[in-house]
Formats: sequence, C-alpha cells, structure tokens
Amino acid sequence: MAATVHGREHAEVFEEAMREMERNEWADMALYPVCHGCMKQVVECATVDWLDRVLPDGKIKEGHRTQCKDYQNCAADGPEMTRISNQFPWTHPQADGTFNLDVLRVWMKIYGSGREYGYWTEKPCCGNHPKYTRGFLLLEEDHLTDKEGWKLSENLIPWLDHEAFRKGSISAPDPLLLPLHNWLDYYRWRSLPPSSPAALRLHFPLTIYRLLHVLGLDRTSDRRHLKVHLLGVDEILDFLPIFGELTLLLPNTDLDLVLFGPGVSALREEASYRPYCLASRPFAYTYRAPKAAGGGSIRIELARSGPNYLGHDLGPLRSEKPDAILAMNVNPTEDPWYAVVLASRALAIPFAITSTIKTALFIGIRTLFSSLSLARVTLWQAVKMSYPEQRRIDATNVNEFAIELNPFMHPGPEPRSISNGPSSSNAYILVITRRGDPKIDV
Repeated sequence: MAATVHGREHAEVFEEAMREMERNEWADMALYPVCHGCMKQVVECATVDWLDRVLPDGKIKEGHRTQCKDYQNCAADGPEMTRISNQFPWTHPQADGTFNLDVLRVWMKIYGSGREYGYWTEKPCCGNHPKYTRGFLLLEEDHLTDKEGWKLSENLIPWLDHEAFRKGSISAPDPLLLPLHNWLDYYRWRSLPPSSPAALRLHFPLTIYRLLHVLGLDRTSDRRHLKVHLLGVDEILDFLPIFGELTLLLPNTDLDLVLFGPGVSALREEASYRPYCLASRPFAYTYRAPKAAGGGSIRIELARSGPNYLGHDLGPLRSEKPDAILAMNVNPTEDPWYAVVLASRALAIPFAITSTIKTALFIGIRTLFSSLSLARVTLWQAVKMSYPEQRRIDATNVNEFAIELNPFMHPGPEPRSISNGPSSSNAYILVITRRGDPKIDV
C-alpha cells in the first residue's frame, strides 16, 4: 500500500518556522553578528573554536581558522551547480537559488512510498512507517518492468527492455564510443527528451560511471571483466534495475557490482525468510545489453559480510582485490571509513567517493589523511602488514587531493537550513586512492 512520505508532525514544524519568520521573531543578526562561513556567532568562531585541537581519540579537529575559509570558498560553486540543473526545463529555482524538486515529483505523481511508486518509492520519515525495508521490491520473485518501475510516458523512459528493442518500437542506443561529460549529451545519446525527469534517479548509475571515468576504468578495447565494491549502500536498493544502464555506458565490459552497507545487511535478513526472492539469489539483478549497443553485462551481488565492509582482517582483500572501491554520498571522517581508506592505500586499490557538500570533503579528507598513520596504530594494531603496504599508508600526503563537481549530480542546489555551501546528492567527487599512483604502487 502506498503511503505519504512526510507525517503531519513534520509539516507542522515547517509551518511554525514560516510563521516565526513572518512575525520577524528570528534573532536579530545585528545584535548577534554571525560568521558567514560557519554561521556561528563571531566571538565563538574567533576564540573557542579558532585553532586546531587534538581529540581524546588522537584525531585532529580543525579549527575555524581553516574551516571558515572553506565554507566561503564552497559558496562559489553555486552558479555552476545551477548551470548543470538548467539543462532541464523542469528545474525552477526558488527565491534563494535552490531547487525543491519534490514539488515536481508530486505534480508528476511519482512521489510517495510503496510498490505503486515503482523506482520512485521513498522511505517515509517522521516515523510514518517504521517497518519500511530498503529494497522491499527485491523480496519479490520478479523485477518490475521498465514501464512499471519508471511510471512515466513511454518517450520519457530510458528503456532497457529487450522485448521493446526486438519489436522495434524502441531503439537500442548506439555503442558509446566517446566518454559522456554532461546530462544533455547523455539524453541525446539515449534519445530522451530533456523533459524526462529520469535524471532524478539516473544520477546514481551515472555517478558510478563518472567515478570509474575519473579512475581511468571506463574505457576498454578488448573484452574485460571489472569487479567493483560499492559501499554504504542503502537508498539505491529501492531501484536496483536502473543500474542496468551501466551495461550501455561500459560497452564490452562484464561488470560485477558487489553491494555492501547497512541497507544490504537488513535486506538480506528479511530475505532469509523468502528463499525464492530476488534478494536470496546469488545475484539480485543481472542484465546484458544488446550486442548492437556494446554487449556489456552486469551482475549485482548483495554481500553477505554484514553491515561493515572490513573488520581486522585484510586477508580476503589481499587474495581477491576488486578493481575499484566506490561509495556515494558519504562522510569520509566517520569511523568505518578509516579502515576502508587504510585498506585502499595499503593494497593500492583505486577508491573514489562522492559527497553531498564540498565542505564535508574539504574538512573530512584533511582530517582523515593527517590521522591515517595514527589510525593504522589505533584501529589495526593487530593487523600484520608487509613493508610495501605500510609504506603506501605512510606515503599519504594530506595536501594531495582534488575535489571536483560531478556533472551527473542530482540537479541542485537542494534546499538547506544553513549556509555552508550548495549541496545536492552526489554533487562532489573525491579520489582517495588513484589507479596507478606511483607513490603507492611500490
């Protein structure tokens, strides 16, 4: 049964906030001057939190002397983010320059929760549906068809259906010969009109494509097998079949995509009571593109390793290294990611991530890289490493990283409550471990 996404209690909070603004009851900024970087009162910013400090666990917390400059620099990305969004005729900015695309989805009747919403289903908030399981459609025995999943007019759907291709009513795309670098080029290649809202979901597989591109893993002349570990998986379990798009984007490639994360663990537990469902199969989703479209294939596996990617054993990764590790919309300073970064550096596994906001990456990666050798001692004290593995970790330079705007991000900036820079899903890309980095390939 379908359900609304937001509860009445949530709506009342916003309504009261709007009434306070209309009554002009918010704090007078002239009486309480605020730093435009961190949005804290200037006195607190310039005194209490100004300098770096070492936390009890040994990690370094950057002070506002550095962070506030980052916050202000990140605001400069707003116009470019808006330019990306303006490729679509259905994006209309609000007064503050942000885009609230939930309104568009409500108007198109693709905003809600439940099977009736296909690939557009959302996890309800406000405690509306505490038993909602990410990936509940994988507890069935068959995937939704393109038509059932997308809930759009035929001309707005990025078709993968072989039957539609055979009938000739839909044409398979030509093999992708050159890399794609923006949404308009992708839409032209897929024969989609710009009026299609498919990008609101396709930014997930297109972001994986972009991450593989920046790692130098998107092109091949000979048939190849590519194994990728995708970490932190949760939301995408609700629309897994759209990742068949990767078979068109990566021609001549047999892609094995292994999913790890809390959502995967919870789904597998539910699936244990349904031995014939999609989530209980060796591969929850498989697809092969038509030969005329490049003949790529994908197999998506739900990992059985539990909610955490790594424990205190590098053995499995040493014996069977993936070609790349990827993660979307993550904060690299959270504890589980220290172990992943250590493993990617030690074993020279290419690793790239995205984040919703640039400041989180700026601050997070400096904190992480500067604490990496210490994390090796505190988190992996019992892990035995070879000299080359330890040397790769020690070679990490806190100043050697680059953050770029993802051309296949979710259209934005999204509405936000604080001024710490424009944000949107999969907005920023950061490469943590490069492919073929001479400093760690020792």
